[in-house]
Amino acid sequence: MSRSISYELLSFRDGSWIIESIYENRDVALQEARRLLEGRHQKGVKVIEETYDADTDNTTVRIVFSRQKGGEKSRHRSREEKSRTASKAAPAARRKQGDPEFMKYILILVFSIGGILFGAIALVFWYLQALGSA
Repeated sequence: MSRSISYELLSFRDGSWIIESIYENRDVALQEARRLLEGRHQKGVKVIEETYDADTDNTTVRIVFSRQKGGEKSRHRSREEKSRTASKAAPAARRKQGDPEFMKYILILVFSIGGILFGAIALVFWYLQALGSA
């Protein structure tokens, strides 16, 4: 049976979880997670244990450590929290959701440019009308 276990260290910054590093040793990953949490830039950290079985092509994922600053959420879990039996499901879990702040700025930009163009077109029509009546 060919199994491999890795530990992903994720940090929560700017509204999303980012993979910081991947370890083969659980204790090193937990130690690094605690060290990162002491820094100013991370609002939270997680350590995810990912077990891949090459014989069955299955991946099992579970959160073994999760802490967030501010006391809202603080937990240390040793039980399996998430399990994925299809190895193809694991990459989908890592997909980043759309950043709402980015979308907000794009909408502001689109409406601003649209307003400027509308004003310019109105000015051209006004100018043409003024030329026609003179």
